[in-house]
Amino acid sequence: MNLFKLLFITNDINVAKIADNSGVDEIFIDLEKIGKDERQSHLDTVISNHKLSDISLMKKNLKNSEIIVRCNPIGEWSIDEINKIIDSGADTIMLPFFKKKEEVEIFLNIVNGRVKTCLLVETLGAVNSLSEILNLKDIQRIHIGLNDIHIERKSKFMFEPFSDGMLEKISKLVCSQNIKLGIGGVSKIGSKLIPSPEKILAEHVRLGSSSVILSRSFLDTSKSKNFDFIKKEFSEGVSLIREYEKTLSSWTNEMFIKNSLDIKEEINFIINNNE
Repeated sequence: MNLFKLLFITNDINVAKIADNSGVDEIFIDLEKIGKDERQSHLDTVISNHKLSDISLMKKNLKNSEIIVRCNPIGEWSIDEINKIIDSGADTIMLPFFKKKEEVEIFLNIVNGRVKTCLLVETLGAVNSLSEILNLKDIQRIHIGLNDIHIERKSKFMFEPFSDGMLEKISKLVCSQNIKLGIGGVSKIGSKLIPSPEKILAEHVRLGSSSVILSRSFLDTSKSKNFDFIKKEFSEGVSLIREYEKTLSSWTNEMFIKNSLDIKEEINFIINNNE
Protein backbone atom coordinates (compact mmCIF):
# COMPACT_ATOMS: atom_id res chain seq x y z
CA MET A 1 0.00 0.00 0.00
CA ASN A 2 1.33 3.43 -0.94
CA LEU A 3 2.07 5.89 1.85
CA PHE A 4 1.34 9.00 -0.22
CA LYS A 5 -1.35 10.27 -2.54
CA LEU A 6 0.57 12.12 -5.28
CA LEU A 7 -0.91 15.26 -6.90
CA PHE A 8 0.26 17.02 -10.05
CA ILE A 9 -0.92 20.43 -11.26
CA THR A 10 -1.62 20.61 -15.00
CA ASN A 11 -4.35 21.39 -17.51
CA ASP A 12 -2.36 19.92 -20.41
CA ILE A 13 -4.28 16.79 -21.35
CA ASN A 14 -1.20 15.10 -22.87
CA VAL A 15 0.83 15.68 -19.70
CA ALA A 16 -2.12 14.59 -17.57
CA LYS A 17 -2.41 11.30 -19.49
CA ILE A 18 1.30 10.64 -18.89
CA ALA A 19 0.92 11.42 -15.18
CA ASP A 20 -2.18 9.22 -15.02
CA ASN A 21 -0.34 6.27 -16.59
CA SER A 22 2.69 6.85 -14.34
CA GLY A 23 0.78 6.40 -11.09
CA VAL A 24 -0.15 9.97 -10.11
CA ASP A 25 -3.26 9.77 -7.93
CA GLU A 26 -4.83 13.15 -8.60
CA ILE A 27 -4.64 15.68 -11.41
CA PHE A 28 -4.92 19.15 -9.91
CA ILE A 29 -6.90 21.77 -11.86
CA ASP A 30 -6.24 25.23 -10.45
CA LEU A 31 -9.01 27.79 -11.02
CA GLU A 32 -7.87 30.16 -8.27
CA LYS A 33 -7.15 33.62 -9.66
CA ILE A 34 -8.97 36.14 -7.46
CA GLY A 35 -6.46 37.90 -5.22
CA LYS A 36 -3.60 35.59 -6.11
CA ASP A 37 -1.74 37.96 -8.39
CA GLU A 38 -1.67 40.63 -5.68
CA ARG A 39 -0.24 38.17 -3.17
CA GLN A 40 2.32 36.42 -5.35
CA SER A 41 3.17 38.63 -8.36
CA HIS A 42 6.56 39.55 -6.87
CA LEU A 43 7.56 35.90 -6.39
CA ASP A 44 8.63 33.03 -8.65
CA THR A 45 5.22 31.41 -8.57
CA VAL A 46 2.77 30.44 -11.30
CA ILE A 47 -0.67 32.02 -11.69
CA SER A 48 -2.50 29.32 -13.60
CA ASN A 49 -4.43 29.71 -16.84
CA HIS A 50 -6.66 26.72 -16.09
CA LYS A 51 -10.30 26.84 -17.20
CA LEU A 52 -13.54 25.24 -16.06
CA SER A 53 -13.69 23.26 -19.32
CA ASP A 54 -10.42 21.52 -18.39
CA ILE A 55 -12.28 19.50 -15.75
CA SER A 56 -14.62 17.68 -18.14
CA LEU A 57 -11.76 17.14 -20.60
CA MET A 58 -9.71 15.41 -17.88
CA LYS A 59 -12.72 13.43 -16.70
CA LYS A 60 -13.25 11.98 -20.18
CA ASN A 61 -9.62 11.07 -20.81
CA LEU A 62 -8.08 9.89 -17.52
CA LYS A 63 -8.29 6.23 -16.55
CA ASN A 64 -6.90 6.09 -13.02
CA SER A 65 -6.32 9.55 -11.55
CA GLU A 66 -9.04 11.46 -9.76
CA ILE A 67 -9.53 15.19 -10.35
CA ILE A 68 -9.06 17.76 -7.59
CA VAL A 69 -10.04 21.35 -8.37
CA ARG A 70 -8.98 24.45 -6.47
CA CYS A 71 -11.75 27.02 -6.61
CA ASN A 72 -11.47 30.72 -5.76
CA PRO A 73 -11.73 31.97 -2.17
CA ILE A 74 -15.28 32.47 -0.88
CA GLY A 75 -17.15 35.40 -2.45
CA GLU A 76 -20.30 36.34 -4.30
CA TRP A 77 -19.17 34.09 -7.17
CA SER A 78 -18.84 30.94 -5.05
CA ILE A 79 -22.27 29.32 -5.47
CA ASP A 80 -22.14 29.51 -9.27
CA GLU A 81 -18.47 28.51 -9.48
CA ILE A 82 -18.69 25.54 -7.11
CA ASN A 83 -21.87 24.22 -8.76
CA LYS A 84 -20.18 24.37 -12.17
CA ILE A 85 -17.07 22.61 -10.84
CA ILE A 86 -19.22 19.80 -9.44
CA ASP A 87 -21.31 19.53 -12.63
CA SER A 88 -18.09 19.31 -14.68
CA GLY A 89 -17.02 16.14 -12.87
CA ALA A 90 -14.57 17.11 -10.12
CA ASP A 91 -13.96 14.41 -7.52
CA THR A 92 -12.68 16.84 -4.87
CA ILE A 93 -12.93 20.61 -4.43
CA MET A 94 -10.18 22.46 -2.58
CA LEU A 95 -10.97 25.76 -0.82
CA PRO A 96 -7.99 28.15 -0.72
CA PHE A 97 -7.07 31.24 1.26
CA PHE A 98 -9.78 31.20 3.93
CA LYS A 99 -9.21 32.82 7.30
CA LYS A 100 -12.33 32.12 9.35
CA LYS A 101 -14.64 29.25 10.25
CA GLU A 102 -17.55 31.11 8.62
CA GLU A 103 -15.92 30.91 5.19
CA VAL A 104 -15.49 27.16 5.54
CA GLU A 105 -19.13 26.79 6.61
CA ILE A 106 -20.28 28.64 3.48
CA PHE A 107 -18.07 26.39 1.33
CA LEU A 108 -19.33 23.18 2.94
CA ASN A 109 -22.96 24.29 2.69
CA ILE A 110 -22.59 24.98 -1.04
CA VAL A 111 -20.89 21.64 -1.70
CA ASN A 112 -23.48 19.89 0.48
CA GLY A 113 -21.77 16.51 0.40
CA ARG A 114 -21.92 16.17 -3.40
CA VAL A 115 -18.16 15.72 -3.79
CA LYS A 116 -15.17 15.35 -1.47
CA THR A 117 -13.72 18.47 0.14
CA CYS A 118 -10.19 19.60 0.95
CA LEU A 119 -9.27 22.74 2.88
CA LEU A 120 -6.03 24.47 1.89
CA VAL A 121 -4.68 25.92 5.14
CA GLU A 122 -2.40 28.72 3.93
CA THR A 123 -3.19 31.75 6.12
CA LEU A 124 -2.40 32.46 9.75
CA GLY A 125 -6.11 33.05 10.31
CA ALA A 126 -6.84 29.51 9.14
CA VAL A 127 -4.07 28.11 11.35
CA ASN A 128 -5.38 29.98 14.39
CA SER A 129 -9.00 28.96 13.71
CA LEU A 130 -8.22 25.34 12.83
CA SER A 131 -9.38 23.72 16.08
CA GLU A 132 -12.93 25.11 15.68
CA ILE A 133 -12.95 24.55 11.91
CA LEU A 134 -12.19 20.86 12.39
CA ASN A 135 -15.41 20.45 14.37
CA LEU A 136 -17.41 21.04 11.17
CA LYS A 137 -18.80 18.04 9.29
CA ASP A 138 -17.87 16.87 5.78
CA ILE A 139 -14.18 17.84 5.88
CA GLN A 140 -12.30 14.92 4.33
CA ARG A 141 -8.85 16.48 3.95
CA ILE A 142 -6.59 19.31 5.06
CA HIS A 143 -3.63 20.38 2.95
CA ILE A 144 -1.04 22.81 4.30
CA GLY A 145 0.05 25.44 1.77
CA LEU A 146 3.55 26.51 2.75
CA ASN A 147 4.01 29.27 0.17
CA ASP A 148 1.32 31.72 1.30
CA ILE A 149 2.09 31.07 4.97
CA HIS A 150 5.69 31.93 4.12
CA ILE A 151 4.55 35.20 2.48
CA GLU A 152 2.25 36.23 5.33
CA ARG A 153 4.79 35.47 8.03
CA LYS A 154 7.56 37.20 6.07
CA SER A 155 9.73 34.25 7.02
CA LYS A 156 13.16 33.71 5.50
CA PHE A 157 12.64 30.12 4.34
CA MET A 158 9.48 28.43 3.10
CA PHE A 159 10.18 25.23 5.05
CA GLU A 160 10.35 27.05 8.39
CA PRO A 161 7.06 25.46 9.63
CA PHE A 162 8.90 22.11 9.65
CA SER A 163 11.31 23.45 12.26
CA ASP A 164 9.35 25.88 14.42
CA GLY A 165 6.54 23.64 15.64
CA MET A 166 3.74 24.93 13.39
CA LEU A 167 3.34 21.69 11.41
CA GLU A 168 3.68 19.63 14.59
CA LYS A 169 0.73 21.51 16.12
CA ILE A 170 -1.42 21.33 12.99
CA SER A 171 -0.76 17.65 12.38
CA LYS A 172 -1.76 16.72 15.93
CA LEU A 173 -5.03 18.64 15.58
CA VAL A 174 -5.90 17.16 12.19
CA CYS A 175 -4.92 13.57 12.99
CA SER A 176 -6.85 13.67 16.28
CA GLN A 177 -10.01 14.20 14.20
CA ASN A 178 -9.17 11.33 11.80
CA ILE A 179 -9.02 13.78 8.90
CA LYS A 180 -6.49 13.16 6.14
CA LEU A 181 -3.51 15.51 6.04
CA GLY A 182 -1.26 16.68 3.22
CA ILE A 183 1.65 19.11 3.26
CA GLY A 184 3.08 21.28 0.48
CA GLY A 185 5.07 19.84 -2.39
CA VAL A 186 8.08 17.66 -3.00
CA SER A 187 10.84 17.46 -5.58
CA LYS A 188 12.31 14.37 -7.23
CA ILE A 189 14.11 11.83 -5.07
CA GLY A 190 17.84 12.42 -5.38
CA SER A 191 17.53 16.19 -5.88
CA LYS A 192 20.31 18.14 -4.20
CA LEU A 193 18.00 20.29 -2.14
CA ILE A 194 18.12 21.19 1.54
CA PRO A 195 16.24 19.63 3.19
CA SER A 196 16.30 16.75 0.74
CA PRO A 197 13.06 15.27 -0.67
CA GLU A 198 13.92 12.06 1.18
CA LYS A 199 14.06 13.85 4.54
CA ILE A 200 10.90 15.83 3.81
CA LEU A 201 8.92 12.69 2.91
CA ALA A 202 10.14 10.94 6.05
CA GLU A 203 8.93 13.90 8.11
CA HIS A 204 5.57 13.68 6.33
CA VAL A 205 5.24 10.13 7.62
CA ARG A 206 6.14 11.13 11.19
CA LEU A 207 3.62 13.98 11.10
CA GLY A 208 0.85 11.78 9.68
CA SER A 209 0.72 13.40 6.23
CA SER A 210 -0.47 11.15 3.43
CA SER A 211 -0.53 13.41 0.38
CA VAL A 212 1.92 15.70 -1.38
CA ILE A 213 2.01 17.78 -4.56
CA LEU A 214 4.70 16.95 -7.11
CA SER A 215 6.28 20.39 -7.42
CA ARG A 216 7.76 22.30 -10.36
CA SER A 217 11.18 21.17 -9.15
CA PHE A 218 9.93 17.58 -9.55
CA LEU A 219 9.09 18.29 -13.20
CA ASP A 220 8.53 21.67 -14.83
CA THR A 221 6.55 20.74 -17.95
CA SER A 222 6.44 24.38 -19.08
CA LYS A 223 10.09 24.04 -20.09
CA SER A 224 9.64 21.08 -22.42
CA LYS A 225 7.02 19.75 -24.81
CA ASN A 226 9.07 16.62 -25.51
CA PHE A 227 6.51 14.08 -24.34
CA ASP A 228 8.98 11.20 -24.47
CA PHE A 229 11.15 13.12 -22.00
CA ILE A 230 8.14 13.96 -19.79
CA LYS A 231 7.04 10.32 -19.83
CA LYS A 232 10.52 9.16 -18.80
CA GLU A 233 10.78 11.74 -16.01
CA PHE A 234 7.32 10.94 -14.63
CA SER A 235 7.84 7.19 -14.73
CA GLU A 236 11.23 7.44 -13.06
CA GLY A 237 10.19 10.09 -10.54
CA VAL A 238 7.06 8.32 -9.33
CA SER A 239 8.86 4.96 -9.19
CA LEU A 240 11.59 6.48 -7.01
CA ILE A 241 8.98 7.78 -4.56
CA ARG A 242 7.20 4.42 -4.46
CA GLU A 243 10.48 2.62 -3.82
CA TYR A 244 11.38 5.08 -1.08
CA GLU A 245 7.99 4.48 0.52
CA LYS A 246 9.03 0.85 0.99
CA THR A 247 12.18 2.01 2.76
CA LEU A 248 10.19 4.31 5.04
CA SER A 249 7.81 1.48 5.91
CA SER A 250 10.69 -0.28 7.65
CA TRP A 251 11.91 2.73 9.65
CA THR A 252 11.80 2.70 13.44
CA ASN A 253 10.41 5.52 15.54
CA GLU A 254 13.96 6.47 16.52
CA MET A 255 14.90 6.90 12.85
CA PHE A 256 11.98 9.26 12.25
CA ILE A 257 12.89 11.31 15.33
CA LYS A 258 16.52 11.60 14.22
CA ASN A 259 15.40 12.65 10.73
CA SER A 260 13.16 15.33 12.25
CA LEU A 261 16.03 16.71 14.30
CA ASP A 262 18.27 16.72 11.21
CA ILE A 263 15.67 18.70 9.24
CA LYS A 264 15.30 21.28 11.99
CA GLU A 265 19.08 21.69 12.18
CA GLU A 266 19.36 22.18 8.40
CA ILE A 267 16.48 24.68 8.26
CA ASN A 268 17.78 26.68 11.21
CA PHE A 269 21.23 26.78 9.64
CA ILE A 270 19.76 28.26 6.44
CA ILE A 271 17.70 30.81 8.38
CA ASN A 272 20.62 31.91 10.54
CA ASN A 273 22.92 32.28 7.55
CA ASN A 274 20.44 34.41 5.63
CA GLU A 275 20.46 37.19 8.19
